[in-house]
Amino acid sequence: MPDPTVRIPLPITEFWRNELTLKTSYGAAPLDLEKSLAVLSQKKLNVVDMITHRFGIQQAAEGFKLMAEAGESLKVMIEPNKL
Repeated sequence: MPDPTVRIPLPITEFWRNELTLKTSYGAAPLDLEKSLAVLSQKKLNVVDMITHRFGIQQAAEGFKLMAEAGESLKVMIEPNKL
C-alpha cells in the first residue's frame, strides 16, 4: 500500500470511455502475515474446525457461490485433488 500522499496518475478518459471500474481490496500486510504464521506455527488455535465446507475442483463454482453468499459458511476449501 503506498503512502497516502503518493499520487497515482490514472488515464481517466479511458475509464470513462471504456466504462472501466477500479476496485481495491485488502489481502494482508507483511506484518499481518508474519503474525498469523507465528500463531499457526504454535498450533494453539484449532483452524481445522473453522473449515465448514470442502469441495473438489469440479465443484469449485459451487464453493465460490457458497462463500459469496456468506450464509452458513465460515471457511470454504477448494481441494484440487479431491474427487
